[in-house]
Amino acid sequence: MINSYVEYIDRYLALQGLAGLKEPGEHHFVSVYLVPKLYSITKIVPDYVNPDGTKSILGDVVYYRDGKHSIGIEVKLGTIRLTAKEFNNWILSPNISEKPDIFVGIGTKGLVLQGWARFREIYIQLIGSPSLKSIRPVEKGKYGPQRRVNVLIDELNSDKKSNKSELFLWTDDAEETKDRESRFAQQLSAVFRA
Repeated sequence: MINSYVEYIDRYLALQGLAGLKEPGEHHFVSVYLVPKLYSITKIVPDYVNPDGTKSILGDVVYYRDGKHSIGIEVKLGTIRLTAKEFNNWILSPNISEKPDIFVGIGTKGLVLQGWARFREIYIQLIGSPSLKSIRPVEKGKYGPQRRVNVLIDELNSDKKSNKSELFLWTDDAEETKDRESRFAQQLSAVFRA
């Protein structure tokens, strides 16, 4: 399996990784890196992985406890692209119980791990909306406004008020990679303790 998010970026997202071929999708990232990483931390197998087309499942990696939703992690690789249903329910709807709990985004510049409320707040800023009320719902069959994960990373990295614990930048330094991977694992572990 893949040992670090930096290795994943180098191997699959950077141009030298796949000799310029199209990058794999988020399902690939989830299966070869994120789920093994989560299992190494929690020793729990997720109840759902990439449950596309399953309306009541909130996220790409989902854990249930006592027959109820416990943790849902939504993953975006390269581009933040939300379907009309995801955008309308997870961004526009005020009902917080019908959203994933965690956002994980990976781009060539690094990885982001945020609570959904924080991701939603930053995403609304990125799409240039002055307020949630000014955003129109997206028609069925279309997508919400798209932004590259790298744009989110740049925004978080440049924002002086940003919580840097949610940002894991790419590095070519082996020791930094180990440190950042360890910090990422600690942050993931904290999600399951909360």
